Amino acid sequence: MKNPIFLSLDLSSWDEAHELAGHLKSEVGGFKVGPRLGIKATASDWQKLSDCGPIFYDPKYYDIPNTMVESIKACADLGISYLTIHASSGLKAMTQLKTLEDQINKSHFFKILAVTALTSFGDDNPLPGYKGVPLNSVVSELAEFTVKAGLSGIVCSGEEVEHISKNHKNLFTVVPGIRLIDGEKDDQKRIITPDLAMSLGAKALVVGRPIINAQDPLKAAKKFRSLCIRPLL
Repeated sequence: MKNPIFLSLDLSSWDEAHELAGHLKSEVGGFKVGPRLGIKATASDWQKLSDCGPIFYDPKYYDIPNTMVESIKACADLGISYLTIHASSGLKAMTQLKTLEDQINKSHFFKILAVTALTSFGDDNPLPGYKGVPLNSVVSELAEFTVKAGLSGIVCSGEEVEHISKNHKNLFTVVPGIRLIDGEKDDQKRIITPDLAMSLGAKALVVGRPIINAQDPLKAAKKFRSLCIRPLL
């Protein structure tokens, strides 16, 4: 990615998504689609969006290994380039998915991103089963599982990206919860500015509402891009 910004298309219709993607494709590096929009997609919607830039689909799969493998195969066939799973799905599942990722990459680029902990979690709102365990410790453990499985993509908050990047220099780290200093937090607890995230080792950023809800989305996208463009390792 020459431009590290994934624009999160948190919209209710594909008509809106296609219009916005066409308008902003010169200022972002790709487009993130969540289940809200993904459930409504046709094959032609995916194709039209991929014409504007790489697609990052964010279903956060968590299931038995075979179900995840077959679901991800179907997504790759639609032209999706990046796709999320939960790192807590376990070493066995992620090892099988690494094999699948390698197979898909023989024909076209595809990267699986393991989600550590959602940015709505914090030490005051712990992950189920981890009460009393510092969230950064949980994230570090899940990152270790991801690396051990052979996957090279991970999604983590800005609070953990420096530690993860220092310990795993080859990881493609994607950081959501990106906001400007004077921006709204919305429902994100662990937020970070784009320039700080990049300086701490993030390889890509997810930006949604601060751009799509802006009075001038193009101007907002340009501002975010200006704050985070640098050569990616």
